[in-house]
Amino acid sequence: MSFIGIDLGATFLKGAWLHPGSGLSNVHREPFPNFLAGLPPRRREVCIQSVLTAVHRLIKRLLDAQSCACAGILICGQMHGFVLAQPDGAPVGNFISWQDARCSETDANGVSHFEIAREKLGASLIAELGNEFRSGLPVATLHAIARGGELVKGLMPLSLMDFIAASLTGAASFTHSTNAAAHGLFNVARGEWHIEALTTLGLEDLRLPQPQSEIVPVGRARLCGRDFPVYTPVGDQQAALFGVDLVPGELSVNVATGSQVSVLVDKPEAGDWQLRPYFDGRWLRTITHLPAGRALNRMLHLCSELATDQGTELRDPWGQISRMAEAAELRSLKADLSFFPTAYGCEGAFTHILEDDITVGAFFRAAFRAMSENYAISAGRVSPAGWSCVVFSGGLVQRLPVLRAEILDRLGPSSRSVVQVEDALEGLLALSCRVAASK
Repeated sequence: MSFIGIDLGATFLKGAWLHPGSGLSNVHREPFPNFLAGLPPRRREVCIQSVLTAVHRLIKRLLDAQSCACAGILICGQMHGFVLAQPDGAPVGNFISWQDARCSETDANGVSHFEIAREKLGASLIAELGNEFRSGLPVATLHAIARGGELVKGLMPLSLMDFIAASLTGAASFTHSTNAAAHGLFNVARGEWHIEALTTLGLEDLRLPQPQSEIVPVGRARLCGRDFPVYTPVGDQQAALFGVDLVPGELSVNVATGSQVSVLVDKPEAGDWQLRPYFDGRWLRTITHLPAGRALNRMLHLCSELATDQGTELRDPWGQISRMAEAAELRSLKADLSFFPTAYGCEGAFTHILEDDITVGAFFRAAFRAMSENYAISAGRVSPAGWSCVVFSGGLVQRLPVLRAEILDRLGPSSRSVVQVEDALEGLLALSCRVAASK
């Protein structure tokens, strides 16, 4: 029994055959369509038809690659973006990305829509919504749209994954709790839409899909002459952590382009963390948007700028950087990698620089140390009582042993690494095992 897995990432749309018990095969990628040009500043939208066309192309390539029967399609992907749709699932406008920041636009009084929404909700409601209120969440974007008079009564905000599932099946009635919570309008503890929050923000006329906690067929798709079920889509973070077999008591440290620290808990307690639904009646305490690969890539770009300008390329830059950083001795040099909005600021810096510190090795060693300090602070927030083991995932800790050593120096020596090239697809593979077992 084999399934097709689709991961709707922000950089690539990925597809693969999922073979429960044996692994992935035929992994294919399609670049995620570019943002539309000509929009006002801060707005980030993508033609939804372009996304749908790319998904159909992926599925066709997979069906053409193997003649085995498809037991169904499992989907995960980027959270916090949405498509406004009619009750029948037909889109109204484009996909509005989680990178959209129109909520920071100001009204005639010079006050941003975001500030107004935050003031309306207050700390208590924000905690019930998962303690994750920020620019880019659908709750903030929808409030800005409503204040501009553009929100039509009865439209349904669908996550990108739910919209794709609805387009494949013609059904737009259900959403998994991992996706519902990503809207920022979900009572995370109760597992239901937060009516008070919706009313407070003037969003009570939205039509919302029914949340569910199980992964079940939401409809059937017919493509390339084949007919198969489409299962409830889930959030990519939760899928990836399911794929690494995270268990309560362990601390997940994911180090990739973006980065998160997470633990599994059995009770949905509010605190100094983001709270997200997981599987099997559990929740994630998590801190996201920690500076990692994106910040390091900017530093690498600086290091290679002269070579690129001269038409040459650096050979094995990360291997060389790792060796140079491991050999570097830090004295007073400090780094802050918040070169873009992160959980710990939005303005980076290198400080306390001495003459001998101005080397590639020292600057990257300082960056790795700053990352490890962020992980230590975040770990103390999500799991004040400690943890039994650190679970590493993401490519950077495999590629950079010195970074791994810096992290373990602060979090403890007990760890296990999960080496996966495709974290989200591996998570869908693990979920496919559960679906197959239930048949």
